[in-house]
Amino acid sequence: VSKPLKVQRFVFHIDMDCFFAAVVLRKYPQYKGKPVAISHNGSNSVDTDGASTGVSKSSSSECATCNYEARKFGIKKGMFLGRARALCPQLIVLDYDFLGYEEVSQQVASILDRHVAENQVTGVSPALEQVSCDESYLELHLIKDNQSARNEYE
Repeated sequence: VSKPLKVQRFVFHIDMDCFFAAVVLRKYPQYKGKPVAISHNGSNSVDTDGASTGVSKSSSSECATCNYEARKFGIKKGMFLGRARALCPQLIVLDYDFLGYEEVSQQVASILDRHVAENQVTGVSPALEQVSCDESYLELHLIKDNQSARNEYE
């Protein structure tokens, strides 16, 4: 006589923090470890490495995101770049990398899809919902036999 399986459902929220900054920094490894913000900063003044050198302290362009190093200075997404530059004069402002975002998002989705496919349970299928390029929900089911469940509570 086979014992019924106990299935426990989990929903994982996957949110890739600093996704936009991290993806852009793949193209500019010389800026890793330095405070970086991502923005359409409205400036045509960029150095040979692609970093904005012309963001004034009065700029009203917005910081779309920033890395952890910039956050240490109090910089936040949605902040005007002028204020961000005042908080961190050495702030590096880089432009968006839309192709990079799509590439990395597809890579992550492929990994999650593969995980879903490899963890099918008879009668219970895991689910994956990608809600944006850097955020997904992954439903998985943990199977425990009755003995495992008893051992957990002993």
